[in-house]
Amino acid sequence: MPSVVGNLVVQNSNGSFNLGDFYNVSPKENTKAYNGSGASNVGFVVNTFSGVSATNTFDSDVADQDQIATA
Repeated sequence: MPSVVGNLVVQNSNGSFNLGDFYNVSPKENTKAYNGSGASNVGFVVNTFSGVSATNTFDSDVADQDQIATA
């Protein structure tokens, strides 16, 4: 199915973004986040009173689980 795509602007995409024909789509993502107290709050007005905060980022294992293809 041929198509012509004009101007295209993608500011943020959480998931898959497809142009044209696709047979098999399997988006994969690995993330690791360390957030302190009140760091990942979202909202219009957020009030947090956490005092002194410390985040332990020590990871005792050698490697995390691998991501493998399933297609």
